[in-house]
Amino acid sequence: MLPLDGERGGPYAGRIQCRRAEGRRSGRSGGEYGKAVRALQEEAHTQAESLPVAVELSPTDFEQRISDAATAREKIADFERILPPLIVNVALLSLDRQSAETLRQSPFPIGARDG
Repeated sequence: MLPLDGERGGPYAGRIQCRRAEGRRSGRSGGEYGKAVRALQEEAHTQAESLPVAVELSPTDFEQRISDAATAREKIADFERILPPLIVNVALLSLDRQSAETLRQSPFPIGARDG
């Protein structure tokens, strides 16, 4: 879970553009922003591995089912690379409009299913 510390505006307010520009110049994201992105990537992989139903798709099956497997793999890699920073940016921008406490509340207030 990403930390949403601080008051309204958060500790990152106004720094998103600067961090993104730094990341583009250096080829990587650094500092707290980079840590948040990497933490989100790691958490996503951990959660994906714990899904209750695994999809068994061997590389051979993938090649046979997808007409342009190389392009599909590129798109998947792009998605995995681009989505975490996008989510962090949305979270940081949201701190400009709402408090961290409000943002911690789920937009889907439904209890978890048992078993």
